[in-house]
Amino acid sequence: MTHPLLTCDISKSWIKVSELNLDHSKAKDKVIINITERYRNHLITYYFLKKWEDRLIFAGTKKEHELFCFQNKLEIPLLVVDNFLHLAQEIQSSKFLLGNQSMCYNISNAMKHKRLLEMCKGAPNCYPIGEGGHGFLHQDALEIFMNKFMK
Repeated sequence: MTHPLLTCDISKSWIKVSELNLDHSKAKDKVIINITERYRNHLITYYFLKKWEDRLIFAGTKKEHELFCFQNKLEIPLLVVDNFLHLAQEIQSSKFLLGNQSMCYNISNAMKHKRLLEMCKGAPNCYPIGEGGHGFLHQDALEIFMNKFMK
């Protein structure tokens, strides 16, 4: 803002990662779910994901994974990664990312990987910017996007 010559176009990808050997990818063709406890939209529930349970994988801490699965009556695996580069590679190899305002979402947003953002009404500090990004505030919108993207 104060140095206009140093600005960049964040509607385009600004993080590039090397391809993960897809034979080693745990998230290949799966939807990565990353829902943390912070910046939640408590009007949203994820029970309806049960029909796609075999196509989902959760990225986050063990506690976040257990809480998400317990609250939504889901049994999905936890994605275990070695480091943040590995996480970015798994995101890149996934079908898309469904997350709230977290690091995983921001990595996906920076790569312009297909993504859905649970937006927090109280602190909307993340926005889908550029190609492949969609946000939602209401359950109906989430379910419409999920049905469209899962085809």
